[in-house]
Amino acid sequence: MKNRILSLLMAFCLMLTLAPAALAVEADETDVASPYITDMSFTINGTTYVSEAYGSSAKKMSIPVGTVLDNFSMTLETSEPVTFLEADSPVEGCMYVRDVDTENNSVDLNLKANVSGIDMSSSLASVTLEPSVGNTWVGGPKFGEATSLVNIPISAVATALRSYSASGLQAGSMQSVATGETNAFQRILCNQDNVHVVLITCLEDTDVYTVTYDCGNATYVWQLPAGAPMIKPTLPDDVTQPEGWYTDADFTTPLSDDAVVTENTTLYAKFPSSGSSFEEQITGTGTLTISSLADFNVFAQRASEIAAGRRVELAADIDCDGASYTALTFAGDFDGKGHTISNATFKANGNNSGMFATIGAGQKIVNLKLSGITAEYAENAGILAGSISASGSARALIQNVQIRGGEVEGRNTGALVGYTFLSDIKYCSSRDVALSGLINVGGIAGISYSQITYCYSICDLPSSNFIRKTGGIVAKNLEASNVERCWCTASTAVGQSGTDSAASNNFTGVDQWTAAVDFEDEGFTQNCWALDDGTDTSFNDSVVTYSFES
Repeated sequence: MKNRILSLLMAFCLMLTLAPAALAVEADETDVASPYITDMSFTINGTTYVSEAYGSSAKKMSIPVGTVLDNFSMTLETSEPVTFLEADSPVEGCMYVRDVDTENNSVDLNLKANVSGIDMSSSLASVTLEPSVGNTWVGGPKFGEATSLVNIPISAVATALRSYSASGLQAGSMQSVATGETNAFQRILCNQDNVHVVLITCLEDTDVYTVTYDCGNATYVWQLPAGAPMIKPTLPDDVTQPEGWYTDADFTTPLSDDAVVTENTTLYAKFPSSGSSFEEQITGTGTLTISSLADFNVFAQRASEIAAGRRVELAADIDCDGASYTALTFAGDFDGKGHTISNATFKANGNNSGMFATIGAGQKIVNLKLSGITAEYAENAGILAGSISASGSARALIQNVQIRGGEVEGRNTGALVGYTFLSDIKYCSSRDVALSGLINVGGIAGISYSQITYCYSICDLPSSNFIRKTGGIVAKNLEASNVERCWCTASTAVGQSGTDSAASNNFTGVDQWTAAVDFEDEGFTQNCWALDDGTDTSFNDSVVTYSFES
């Protein structure tokens, strides 16, 4: 299985890096001084994707972000017949030739990169290309067809490749049969919004600019080639769509339909008024109240406008009816008042997915239930938040947050939070959450540099050769962190503890509550538990509810 997964990742990375490169030439092909990839298509799970012209010197290909890397085939064409040359010293981020089999007229390629903790230079992660007819080559995983379902979306690979400045086909890897000329470096730009991964190919000497899209709560930062039409990112169909794009934050200068990329630019999405009173609350002062789904939708769209120190409260349960949102950028405090937010999907915002992308210094998220929530794949993923990044002088507080059903998947996965740094997590729980991940998976947190006390999880932990650490409460507990007085149904509360971290007085491996004396023996001396039989155990609200007024 592991070989198949590595091969599958390798082959898809090849798709990214060998996507059709645009040639900045006139119609006369003799002006081309070296061979290039001129066209390509590939099929994933029965759907075929092809590139299209993008301006005069680039091509682009769009693939849904949820596309899972499973079965595929690929076809590419070169500008002329070529041979492949093995690389002596591959560049980080590049696809390079690893092995040339002259006897069988095939070539293996590898990616000099690390994708989700996997060294793609490994011999297990090759893709084989074989000539078909003329200038056409066909390819696929070295270890045969990858038929097993591998739940790794394209967005994970695209995110990894964006971290390399030299993502593309290494110069000198292809040589013209007729002239002996070798190819110049071909680069690829990996961009994504909430709907598509957009792959753009261009020549090495093409000027590339940064275009920042301000979509209210979501911000996308893309790399686009000079002279190409300005792309407008796509938002999910089930969220409010912008009524226009503007070049200024005051919405006075609309983006022209024929605008092209000429410099680093920020574009602003203007959204229509929803008619919700929550919009007026945002522009005011004091506590904001969410009383309806319409209010929550406005909050999801404009959470980034709420300043640190302001508080948002729930006045009712909110059923999102299956809607999708980008993980919220939010700097204020949130008090659920014991209410539930349910039936929503939160897509990745940068490297984080969950209801909140990142919880920061001094923030308080309390008294909230989340039910039937999906946090889609990201580097850090949790149903409440992808990550918490606070500071020693202003720790974040997560108290009385209960996770009741859902799905979450990431490189670092927790039912509550994927990664937490310098926070206090108290009286939180998780149950009935489907957890999956690539590296670290925990019933409360994937990686913790924080204090986690009086929490419990009855979530099942996944088993996979890929996952390095799992824990009923935390997968990895590091650097002066502590997991104390927690319990879980897994056999261990903490998968790994650093030398200066601690895991003490925890109660593990329980299938149901036993007598209260058992917990007292383990150090559960605070009267915060509602000691019912079975899995309906909860906390005593008189102890765990956080009051801002206290």
